Amino acid sequence: MNSLAMFISRIFLIFPNNIQSLIAKLVGLAVWAVVSRRRKNIMLKNIREIFHTTESEAYLIGKASITRFGGMLADLLQYPRLSKENIAEMVSFQGLEHLKGALDCGKGAVMVTGHCGNWELLGAALSYQGFPMVGVTRRQRNLSFNRFINVFRKMLPGATVLDKGNLRDVFRALNENKIPLIFIDVDGRETGVFVKFFDRWTSTPPGAAVLARMRGCPIIPAFISKASNGKHNIILQTPIWVDNSVNKETAIYDTMQHLSSILEQHIRRLPHEWFWLQDRWRTEKNE
Repeated sequence: MNSLAMFISRIFLIFPNNIQSLIAKLVGLAVWAVVSRRRKNIMLKNIREIFHTTESEAYLIGKASITRFGGMLADLLQYPRLSKENIAEMVSFQGLEHLKGALDCGKGAVMVTGHCGNWELLGAALSYQGFPMVGVTRRQRNLSFNRFINVFRKMLPGATVLDKGNLRDVFRALNENKIPLIFIDVDGRETGVFVKFFDRWTSTPPGAAVLARMRGCPIIPAFISKASNGKHNIILQTPIWVDNSVNKETAIYDTMQHLSSILEQHIRRLPHEWFWLQDRWRTEKNE
């Protein structure tokens, strides 16, 4: 898989920028074409109900949300040419001082984000800025695609990728003053904490709050979005601290509600950049 991934990347990088953009657009349209009608209907229903849009408006948001995967793949294929010296050509940064200040405490930092923009590039770009990033992911259902992505993830300086279920190793990374990157916009299922997300009770993984509370480290909300000129913008927000003056259950709930509200605000600004295809509200709260 490693040789195949590198071969595809080398071939892709031979083409001029306009051809690369065309390939990305065609791949995005192909991804949209293969998504089942059932999953599209769930996605469009959620968009209509949340934003009170017309069917055509919801369709435009949903389609943009999925077709951008072509651009994400194109960015991934750029990884072999990236370096600390040229990453600024592709990505701009805002709020790096928040992350530097958090690491100065020596307890690591939990970074949280959602599946917004090119989320794969978020951790990669920060790695090239010298930050000890740790990707906390779950394995893709398609094992071949999972191996393909990991080829590029492991190119990053000091790259570490951990399974989201292995909290012990994630906690160890914090002890080493590293930065686990955790996604809070996936279904937390029965073990999640229910918070309001777009005015719906939503099962949310509590790991970010649990780790930050145990370690006594800050949580840094981070987002990446794409500008009209094709460049990506990374914004790191001010640190959030878990309130240890309240009991554990309240502290985790309050923290995850706060983080979910921040994520919601970002999605409302850029709805076409969030991954609407997932059934985010699959797990229902028992009243």
